[in-house]
Amino acid sequence: MIPLLISLGLAASPDLAGIEPAVLRVLCVNGGQPTGHGSSLVIDDDHVLTNAHVISSCEELRVFDADQRLIPAEVQDSDSALDLALLRVPGGLPSPLTFRSGTPRKGDTLFVLGYPGFADFDPTIAGVKVTRGIVSDIGPDHQGREVIQTDAAVNPGNSGGPAVDECGLVVGIATFKPGTVQAILQSIGSGGAGAIPEGIAWAVTAGEARAFLARTSADPTFVHASDCRDDGVTLSVLAMAATMLTALAALGVALVRPTSRRTIVRSITRGSRTRSRGAASQIRFTAGPLGGQVCVLDRDSTLVLGRDPSVAHVVFPADAPGVSRRHAEIRSHRGAWQVRDCWSSAGTCVDGQPLEAGAWTPVAPGVEVALGDVVRFVIEEH
Repeated sequence: MIPLLISLGLAASPDLAGIEPAVLRVLCVNGGQPTGHGSSLVIDDDHVLTNAHVISSCEELRVFDADQRLIPAEVQDSDSALDLALLRVPGGLPSPLTFRSGTPRKGDTLFVLGYPGFADFDPTIAGVKVTRGIVSDIGPDHQGREVIQTDAAVNPGNSGGPAVDECGLVVGIATFKPGTVQAILQSIGSGGAGAIPEGIAWAVTAGEARAFLARTSADPTFVHASDCRDDGVTLSVLAMAATMLTALAALGVALVRPTSRRTIVRSITRGSRTRSRGAASQIRFTAGPLGGQVCVLDRDSTLVLGRDPSVAHVVFPADAPGVSRRHAEIRSHRGAWQVRDCWSSAGTCVDGQPLEAGAWTPVAPGVEVALGDVVRFVIEEH
């Protein structure tokens, strides 16, 4: 296949209408009554990211989409120091947002999306709110985590929502440090100016989120965009490209997209062993829609297999029997290959043995891996 390379380009303002569905409302319930609320963002096919303090004291956790539909969710991981928490949602999520690699610059425009205010307790008036500001500063806070200071309005309820740049890429996650209000009151009580500071809010950087998510099963997408205002391809062109990729997948064309960890290009060619320089491993499909095709493996990246071009690196036809949108993953761990089933509907087997969803399982070269009842492949090393 011919690799399709697309550069991120000019965007005067993000496509907020396209971003809002991926911003979900989080409700904390205790004793059957709402006691707190926050925001979150969809980061891949099965996961949502929010603040740790939003979910830390909840007897029951409720997550709602933009249409106020209740989405089952459970806490998968949490880090109070970073104030980040990962929620697992078993499918049915809107398209995930994309993170920006690298930090924005002082003066850059950003937009904060979320569900601020008490309107969140009333579904009839709740909805995603957007505020606009600039990056006032970037650096470590008193806990040592990297944060973005912004003058965009951030209020209770915004916590856990995304801060995006002019390209619509996530650059941070809105947060409130537990001691912020207390520190302000102490300042006033000890002879401070007596005015509560305005135009000051913080967001944990995408870089901190990346470090947190790297130790979880989540697979967010990061892209490099050094300057959203550079001339280049507009977001409308990117949308057209995404539509074209989906159409190719529906026709049965095998697609490979760069991984979220590094920008690399893999090749899939029928009946051949095309590989990038230095590669020594590959998977060969022995049965199913991609039978006879080969995909190069990279030991520094996790390879995702599935039907959805937005989350999978190896994309199967939309009607591939038994293959889920994000079916399975392959990675190298301490020199050995491992396979993990991503809570697929038809399951994944290694040497005829069903895998436990979410658990990494060693797989030796030459051992058959099955996705559902039709797709088969083996790992080859040379």
